[in-house]
Order: sequence, then structure tokens, then C-alpha cells
Amino acid sequence: MTSFQELPDVIVLNIFSYMSVKDLCKISRVCKSWRRIACDKTLWKHIDMTTCAYLDLRKVWKFYRTRLSDVLRSLKMVGYYSSKCGNEKQKKQLLSDALLEEISSSCPFIEELHLYRFFLEKMSVKKLPATLTHLKLRECAWPLGWLRDAELQDLYSLDLGKTCRIGDMEMGDVTKFSNLEELNLEELYRIGDNGVKILAENLPNLKVLKLTQTKVSDLGVHHICRHMVSLTSLDLGYTQIKDSAIDTLSQSLFKLNILGTAGTHVTDLGVRTLCFSKIAENIKQLDISATNITDSALNDISDKMINLEYLDVAICKLSRENVDDMYNHLPKLINVNMGRGK
Repeated sequence: MTSFQELPDVIVLNIFSYMSVKDLCKISRVCKSWRRIACDKTLWKHIDMTTCAYLDLRKVWKFYRTRLSDVLRSLKMVGYYSSKCGNEKQKKQLLSDALLEEISSSCPFIEELHLYRFFLEKMSVKKLPATLTHLKLRECAWPLGWLRDAELQDLYSLDLGKTCRIGDMEMGDVTKFSNLEELNLEELYRIGDNGVKILAENLPNLKVLKLTQTKVSDLGVHHICRHMVSLTSLDLGYTQIKDSAIDTLSQSLFKLNILGTAGTHVTDLGVRTLCFSKIAENIKQLDISATNITDSALNDISDKMINLEYLDVAICKLSRENVDDMYNHLPKLINVNMGRGK
């Protein structure tokens, strides 16, 4: 039997490719051979530091000096910030302007940057790598207007979910990214219809929009339908929309194939309106969980949404028999999530 030490380097390299950053750093200390393979650039094309806790800026610098290279395409980092915590540790710096400049110069082809729980007040948005196409700033905090001076002309996807201090006024700064096609604003409770109007009027080419747990109402949906006709995915879960919003989008968003209305005031009437509209056959994923729909809505879905693949009806008062029967009517249906529904 061949021992691990006798395996060809290419096989060992393939095995190492399934390991986390933390594990790669550990195995590089085993022997010179493993260290050489663990330092192969192909293993550091995508770096995920979100599992590496209890670091400080000095340790972070030490790590990146040996790992940043021109092959890096995506980088994920996590800080200490928490909007629910008031101690000073939450503002501990794991990122600096100098480090961002080092990332930009050493990684000229980096495309994705994910920053989780960072306090960015002392960071300059101008230091973000100009090559970014995907940017996630989740559960972060920054001063009002921080995004205004960003120089990210090729930005394709922006995720600001759960980030503090973002409201309608900040939407004007978001619209400067004219090439945006994906935007996630979930759990930004300060965003309402006025902010959505700003987005809709300035980002007509947006394809994916997530507005879960914002203060958007039927008026906001009106603005979306008037300008964002290229949308293929729209999540309005836990907003203030009603059946009339479903009627509006059914007559305007003809490219829509993913729709979320969980936890809203949508009823059987809204679902029926959607099912008898021109876009019914386009819908592949539908989330109507935590609403007051009944088995009547399931019957309409079974009859009209012939291309439906995924349906979420968790926390709805539906019969198991009717849900199971949907598989007989919808040939492409893969999964129906009933959650705590009965």
C-alpha cells in the first residue's frame, strides 16, 4: 500500500485544495515537502479568513505578506464589530488603508471582496481595489456618505445586508455604480419607498434585488415596476406589500423567475393574480412562507406555474396532502418547504 508520503505532488495538492486556510497553515508546519506544496499559488486563489478568529492587525499583516499574489481572485475577512455590543473590542482594527493598498498592488486581478462585521469609520473607501466586481459589506458600520467616493467602475454585485446606518439618503451613493446587476439590501430597516425610487430611477439594468425586512410598500413596488423591467429575481419578504403589489409586478416584470413575498400581507388573491398573469410560467422559485395563504392558492399554483422548481410555504396553514399532490401536477418541482406548517 502506498503511504501518503509517496503520493505524487499533484495528488497531494488536490487533497490540500479541500482544506481551509487554517488547516493549510497547520499542515505547512509538518515538513518541508508539505510546506512547499501548501504554499503553491493555486491553493490561494480564494482566501476565506472568516473562520480565523482572535487575530489582530499585526498577525493579519504577517499572514498576507506571504499569501497575497497575482492569482488571488476572492478574499473574505471578518472583524469584531457588532451593532448589539458596546465594548471597544468591536472596533478593534483588522483592516487598514495600508493593508487595502497592499491587496490592490499585490493582487491586480482580485474580483471579490467580502468584509463581515467591520467598523470602517477609519477606512477610506478609495483604497478598495478598483478591479472589484463583487463587494460584500455585511454587518458593518461606517459614517454617513462613506460610499460616496468609491471608485469601482466595474462593480457588478453589491451586498450591504444587515449593515448599520444605511437609509434612503445612502441610496444616491449606491446608484453611482451604474453597472450594478445584483443588489442586496436585506434587513436595512431605514430604507423605504423613497430610497427604492432613487434606486429604480438610476439602476434600470438591475437583475437581482433583495429588499427583505425593509420598509418598502406597494408604492415602492410601483417604482420598481416602472423602471426595473430587467429584474429576474425580487425578494420582498417581510416588507409592507399587499396583494395590489403582486398585481403591479405581474403586469410589468416579464423576466421575473424568482419571487419572495414571505411574511407579507399577500393572500390567496395575490397568488391567484400571479398565477393568471403572463409571468406565471416564468416563475421557478416562489417564497410565500409565513403568509395567510390557504390550499386554494396551492391549487392555482399547481394549475398555472408549470415551470416551478422550488416553493416555500413554511409556517402556513396548509394540508400535507395538497402539498404532496403538487408533485403530480408540476413535473419540474424539486422541493416544497413546509417548515412548521401543518
